[in-house]
Amino acid sequence: MARQSRRTTELILRYLEENKEKIISGKMSKKGLARIILTNHPNLFSDIESIRSVIRNHTTTGTARTCKKLFVFNSTPAHGLKANIPESRATGANDFVIEGVSKMLTFMDVHIPYHSVEPLEAMFMFCQGKGIDGILINGDLIDMYMISRWNKDPNKATMKEELEMTKEFFEFLRSEYPEIPIFYKLGNHEDRWETYLKTNAAELYGNDFLSLEKILDLERFKIQLIGSKQRIKFGKLNIVHGHEFGESIFSPVNPARGLFLRAKCSTLCGHHHQTSEHHENNLNSDSMACFTVGCMCDLNPDYRPFASTKWNHGFAIIDRLKNDGFRVNNYRVIDGQVI
Repeated sequence: MARQSRRTTELILRYLEENKEKIISGKMSKKGLARIILTNHPNLFSDIESIRSVIRNHTTTGTARTCKKLFVFNSTPAHGLKANIPESRATGANDFVIEGVSKMLTFMDVHIPYHSVEPLEAMFMFCQGKGIDGILINGDLIDMYMISRWNKDPNKATMKEELEMTKEFFEFLRSEYPEIPIFYKLGNHEDRWETYLKTNAAELYGNDFLSLEKILDLERFKIQLIGSKQRIKFGKLNIVHGHEFGESIFSPVNPARGLFLRAKCSTLCGHHHQTSEHHENNLNSDSMACFTVGCMCDLNPDYRPFASTKWNHGFAIIDRLKNDGFRVNNYRVIDGQVI
């Protein structure tokens, strides 16, 4: 390491004196100060360590006996860490909390235009007179077949047709429930929209006019959009679509059991197109329950012709109880009958 000249040493000491309070308070580390000096005077110093050596020698952590200590610096393990750690870009959790709803209908995996009309009709008929005061569409309302990563049949519905049919569905939904809040959470099939834009039109990605919210005219229908990876809180019940866990939930018994192993708390999801439930208590006797809800789409699609051996039609009605408790009525629809 090169020995510092008197001129460079005096320069470092001037910086040290000027930033004395910041270093003592932990707002700036000695390494951070050395980095600033090197940035401001790149022609005077060869590396950051030569500057740090002078700084260390003029604080209590220095080893030289002949130099004057400018101030007492009581170093602790955490001292100065904040000044050294780069600013984080992590956004953290941002839950969507549903308030003001006491009896909520939730359905999912409709996959327009490959939906099943009969179970949808049975669901809406069943819900008449039940006091539904909120609706949650919990992901995969649209199939978005033509912009998937799979090989496509050119005879299938176009994206324009899918989007128009989805708006027609919203028209129907609002005619049946003109006043109550409706929430629409994006699922993995809706994720195909952003993925397509990022891959094929990166220059246009992020423009509001290409967002699903604008294209589906959700403001006109007074439908609140919930992000794809956003967790929903309905009292003490967590609601996700199911794709948020990344890999498909392992279900040696049923999907709800697999959901419990991943979530470890009371949670409801779709995504698996199968109705199932799993209940357990923890060591403190706290009751937990997980639910997966059936779908409203074709049970025998071209890409999986025997899916009906696992999939079933279904929906749920969730009641909010006192102290943020909940009750999930998890229904199947079989041959047009709600079970």
